[in-house]
Amino acid sequence: MKTMIKHNAKKALFDIEYAENYRIPKGALEHYNNSFYFSGFDNDDRRFLIRLAFRASGIVETWFAFKDEDGRVYNYDKHIDKPKKGLLSSGPITFELIEAGKKWKLSFKGKAKDGRTNKLVNIEFDGCFFSDKPIYDFGTMSDPSLMAEALAQEKWNKEFFKALRTQRQVHYEQFGEFEGKIKIGTIIQNLKMNALRDHSFGPRSWAYMKKHVWLVGVLEDGRCFNYSLVQYPAVKNLIAGFVINNEDITNVTGGTDLEYFPVEKRPNNFKLEVLLGKEKCPVVLEYNYSESLTWDLAGVYLITEGFAEFNFDGVKGKGIAEFGINKEFLEEEK
Repeated sequence: MKTMIKHNAKKALFDIEYAENYRIPKGALEHYNNSFYFSGFDNDDRRFLIRLAFRASGIVETWFAFKDEDGRVYNYDKHIDKPKKGLLSSGPITFELIEAGKKWKLSFKGKAKDGRTNKLVNIEFDGCFFSDKPIYDFGTMSDPSLMAEALAQEKWNKEFFKALRTQRQVHYEQFGEFEGKIKIGTIIQNLKMNALRDHSFGPRSWAYMKKHVWLVGVLEDGRCFNYSLVQYPAVKNLIAGFVINNEDITNVTGGTDLEYFPVEKRPNNFKLEVLLGKEKCPVVLEYNYSESLTWDLAGVYLITEGFAEFNFDGVKGKGIAEFGINKEFLEEEK
């Protein structure tokens, strides 16, 4: 199985120009997805996240949130919009590709809800994500032994392999920087932040997903990391991730799995373990649920996401923690 996964990865060469310019083709099944996500965070504890996820059904999952240095969170609470013809744009959000694998322009111009007063506030946010860091493509760069181990635990039959084929998608991430500004009401702030982006496209049915955890961050020593856990009906224990140090990429080779993360009454911090090669790296995640946001996707899948503090093997960092659970699965676990 490991040999087959390596062979398939070599065949599936990653094309950054194609990936950056991908659009959902006409006639695609309605659950086909083209999701663009960006997030940033600085030493003043200001954070943002912004996302457009286009669906073949004609809707766009639209996210924007900004946290200021006082802990006040502003959230665009109309989470489903319509796309604007010919643009990577929906509602108050617009993305523009400037240079593939290097630079994106981001903007939000509209009203967002103040999390403390529940009042709508005019916000203008714009700037550029730019990077010279490597892009990590999960389909061609992940440690094949993790996928092989996950597949080896399942019962192989025609339905199993059909499910694998129908859920195959492209997913890549990149860390970089964001420079821009935000105007909240009449107050203007300049922003210079560590940042990350995530782009995925292909089939994604929220009803098919069972559970996931997505942890990403930038450490004080400059390293960037990802630790991802996913459970599907066909494959119940997928682990993936990486650590990037300048141009050097180290794959995650294992660690704490999904069963460790409680579904209900989750604490504000977790202690887990990540394997890099044979090295065990303890990780502490601190996460304030009072400042997190929850999205109900397609009425079947709940995602709770917020800004997080990390201690990764003794080095502090900032980033994002995201937890997802299928409502049906949630009922089963109660």
